Amino acid sequence: LSHRDRIVAAGHDPSVLAGRLIRAFLRQAIAEGFFHADMHQGNLFALPDGRIAAIDFGIMGRIDRRARVWLAEILYGLITGNYARVAEIHFE
Repeated sequence: LSHRDRIVAAGHDPSVLAGRLIRAFLRQAIAEGFFHADMHQGNLFALPDGRIAAIDFGIMGRIDRRARVWLAEILYGLITGNYARVAEIHFE
């Protein structure tokens, strides 16, 4: 995903790919409880059918239920602008 021009030339909509990537991250981290610790655009590829493929699974980890709840609350706080709550969660 490092080369936006190539993605567009291949017929992909970057906004659609971004939505898929966000949903994949949220499902992995919050619903399933694991994370890819090196998920940057160089490790992500748009496949011809629109799916996103990740590589380099050298650093993976599990997220326990409590930390998943915190992550969800942090993301919700950032989206809604409740930065005081985001700070509170970090101290918890």
